[in-house]
Amino acid sequence: MHYVDNKRISFEKSDVKLFLSTLFQDNCGYCGKYLPVHKQAERIAYEGQTDHYIPQSQKDYKDVNSHENLIWSCQFCNSHKQAYFDKNCMLFSPYSETDCGSLKFTSGYYYVSTETENFAELYERWKVTSERLFLNSDFHSKVRYIWCNEIETDLISMYWNWKFGKNIEDRIEQLKEKINLHSYKLLVRDYVLPKFKEKYTDFELTHTDLGIY
Repeated sequence: MHYVDNKRISFEKSDVKLFLSTLFQDNCGYCGKYLPVHKQAERIAYEGQTDHYIPQSQKDYKDVNSHENLIWSCQFCNSHKQAYFDKNCMLFSPYSETDCGSLKFTSGYYYVSTETENFAELYERWKVTSERLFLNSDFHSKVRYIWCNEIETDLISMYWNWKFGKNIEDRIEQLKEKINLHSYKLLVRDYVLPKFKEKYTDFELTHTDLGIY
């Protein structure tokens, strides 16, 4: 799970699905699965679903239909989460910098850093989040691990092409297109690219160069 700034783009109440798919860059806000948009003539079909982070059954929450409570979700995460609500143990939210900032990533899995303030509380919330959502499943973890290694290999190859004076504009566009049609865009932004740049410090490449925001 990665932080998403829900004020990054203007909210369009007339088309909530378009807003959410754009905001989450066609990825599930929970597990990161790719959720393509299918455009057929005048009809647009979305694979993503609109999840209410705090469920609509919570009548005391006046902003339940606010865009700040809506998460772009895959069918599995949405249906498995159901109407979960526990004000004493809320699920992690992709809109929370604190929640997402407490997570570390290794070998395909996310976990709460032991160095995080209020670790015990966050750990209990993360256990429930992992049980309710699909993001730390063995399937996703395996695919994420392979994907990270693949993108890192592409970046290293691009670096050495650049180092030897070759034009890499086409390579950047190819990688941008590859990432755009895949899951885990924000994992590339928050983990793969920063890790790569720690080693190859002289290579100026940003996540926006790769079409990730």
